[in-house]
Amino acid sequence: MAFDPIIRPELQTEDLLRVLAQLKQKYNDRVDKHGPGILVSSHEILGVVVEEYDEVKAEVQANRLQGLHRELEDLAVACIVGMVSLRSGRVQW
Repeated sequence: MAFDPIIRPELQTEDLLRVLAQLKQKYNDRVDKHGPGILVSSHEILGVVVEEYDEVKAEVQANRLQGLHRELEDLAVACIVGMVSLRSGRVQW
């Protein structure tokens, strides 16, 4: 039996640009708080990402959409920092 595809509203470019601007600010806030240093190992990257993921999961389980947005920002920034850290070529296994 085939399922009907989910009909989803189209993503709006202005919403995407607003979120990207928020992520840039959130990244800058992270640098202000923790400094500009990279994450130095794959295990450190994983630890930061998993911690943020756990916070996203907690907000979903508590049905808190505003908190979910905030935690998704934190998770996205953690992933960005991890990716930039890897690109630096200085991450240890």
